[in-house]
Amino acid sequence: MRRSTLFLFIPLLSLLISSCASSARVLEPEIEIRQISDDAFLMEQRSARVSIEYEIIIRNRSGDPIRFIRLDLQTVGGGPYILRNTPERFNREIASDETVVIPFAMWGVSRGGRAASIEPVVLTGTCHFDSPSGTFSKKFLRRIQQPRGGGRNR
Repeated sequence: MRRSTLFLFIPLLSLLISSCASSARVLEPEIEIRQISDDAFLMEQRSARVSIEYEIIIRNRSGDPIRFIRLDLQTVGGGPYILRNTPERFNREIASDETVVIPFAMWGVSRGGRAASIEPVVLTGTCHFDSPSGTFSKKFLRRIQQPRGGGRNR
């Protein structure tokens, strides 16, 4: 009789443990990134240091608040500029079901030349978060089309 009780208890215990673990998991946020600066004119003139302005949009789909703590962002392949490989630090709490838009800028080096100034940029990034369940990261890859000649009007 004790053996049959043990066989019933073990599956129930494993079900309880797995349900607790799944409820503690945070749903991954949705992440979008946009380049908001138009520096095509500056980038086509010469190779130089440029400050690129972005905004990152984060939607917390979780039932718990999360804190956006760091962004690692890099350029991949060609394009009008190459970003410095320096993480950006943040300390932004995002409530449950909240969407935030966070502007920021990063330094890069333009390649120079008219053709390069209108090439798309491919960005790879990792957003790092803290939550009541612990820290976690989310990676993304985005292709951003550069404005064509809008910077000449400045």
